[in-house]
Amino acid sequence: MTDLRKTYDGGSIIACEKVDLSINQEDFVVLLGPSGCGKTTTLRCISGLEVPDSGEIVIDGVDMVGVKPKDRNLAFVFQSVALFPHKSVRGNLRFGLDMSTKLSKDEKKERVEDIARMLGIEDKLDQKPSSLSGGQQQRVSLGRAMVMEPAAFLLDEPFSALDANLRKRMQTEIKELQRRLDTPMVFVTHDQEEAMAIGDKIVIMNDGLIQQIGSPYAVFNEPTNQFVAEFIGSPSVNMIESRITPTDDGFRLENDVFSLPINTEQSFNAVTDDVVMFGIRPQYIHVAQPGEELFSGTVKIIEPQGDRDTIYLDVGGREIRAVVPQNTVTPEREELPLTIEQDKFWIFDDHGERVL
Repeated sequence: MTDLRKTYDGGSIIACEKVDLSINQEDFVVLLGPSGCGKTTTLRCISGLEVPDSGEIVIDGVDMVGVKPKDRNLAFVFQSVALFPHKSVRGNLRFGLDMSTKLSKDEKKERVEDIARMLGIEDKLDQKPSSLSGGQQQRVSLGRAMVMEPAAFLLDEPFSALDANLRKRMQTEIKELQRRLDTPMVFVTHDQEEAMAIGDKIVIMNDGLIQQIGSPYAVFNEPTNQFVAEFIGSPSVNMIESRITPTDDGFRLENDVFSLPINTEQSFNAVTDDVVMFGIRPQYIHVAQPGEELFSGTVKIIEPQGDRDTIYLDVGGREIRAVVPQNTVTPEREELPLTIEQDKFWIFDDHGERVL
């Protein structure tokens, strides 16, 4: 995709713009962002269900803008499984082959049964969708797309209606499936945990624009702006309004929680007179050893999270979150000395762009 733009209501509503994205054969791409950010519109433009105002959508060297959806060799899997209730699983899987291919009856049967075995529903072929569980119905929906052997799969929040355990299992299965098929998948979700679990390439969108493209590790550890830093990660990142002041040997970051020297060769001349935002993930705030305390906080809430606890602290009227090993902190221990990993924080300017 190159410089894709889509608007509504005569151009007054911009759904997405300046969308540049390359998808390789091996990619599992996740379009991630809040509701209304443009991710589904982008997916629908790829599929042909929406016609962009401008830009290119090139598949196998051919610009597909203006090409009908049925002629794009793409498979779309919706949030709703939308199976034919009167057809068997076999009939649902075979439907696309019956409509658009000239395969023989035996060839269709073989392909359907191969896909059913791959999805673990080979014993359900003669049943109706109403007799299947939610996960089995979603497998049939995926299988109906797979039998067509498309150039790519487009999936629009396909697991959002499933319960938590089944959703986790389907996330694992879809990732394994993509690797076995060696076919690109583009997956839309607003759930950052789902995106981080399944995606190889995360495309974070907001207000119709791509904010960052990167691996799950890259968007978590190296966000390009404040929006990405705050959108990715659970518990959410700590943001503290601060100022940068020059010193004889560099710069110093100061706020109402702590003061911290910044050891960097980067010039902060553009932000030394302005308010900046200091960001650090809760995972990089630790209970301090004697002599290492940078600031202290009063324990408000402890949330057990398996082998780790999320601690909510009151630091001078400000809420600070920290993640510590299980049972490191008890409710009886009210005041905690704290420190941070000093190579794990970020600084954002007043436009939300990262400067460190």
